[in-house]
Amino acid sequence: MSETSSRQCSKGGWPVLLATGFGFGYSKFAPGTVGALVGIPIVVACHLAPLPWSALITVLVSVVLFYGGVWLSFRGAEHFAVKDPQPVVIDEIASLPITFLLIPRMDVWVLLVGFVLNRIMDIIKPPPARQLEGMRGGWGIMLDDTFAGIYSCGLLHLLYWTVWRGGLQWSQSWPLTCWPGT
Repeated sequence: MSETSSRQCSKGGWPVLLATGFGFGYSKFAPGTVGALVGIPIVVACHLAPLPWSALITVLVSVVLFYGGVWLSFRGAEHFAVKDPQPVVIDEIASLPITFLLIPRMDVWVLLVGFVLNRIMDIIKPPPARQLEGMRGGWGIMLDDTFAGIYSCGLLHLLYWTVWRGGLQWSQSWPLTCWPGT
């Protein structure tokens, strides 16, 4: 985090610090994507438990991140005096666990493909995501990315069940797995 972004976070206090993904949202290059990286450890933590517990944990974390994100986004927009400020990345962070909901096996490739799908869906914003973006305050900031997470979840499931045919097996050694299904 640069000195300038550190000063901006300290002015807005902990809500701005959280809304900007601990300052990752201040990235000069692709702040949304860089900020979304903060969501990866959250996704991994949610998937440490086997199904169905990982699904329950993911839903609970997603609900907390969504409603907390609405408030944090509102505070971030207020702080930056912009409707949807680029440094506010809590919406990108909160959409990632949704992308991986009910994915039965997690490995590096699934994580990478899910992340890329999430970013693509956030960028192209298929309907009604683009329309939801226009809602007031933190609701508009959060809802478009929530739908990006839902869309990317559907696409990831489609890929997982048709291309990788991962089955309902949980890979306990996911960091060591080279390729899905091995």
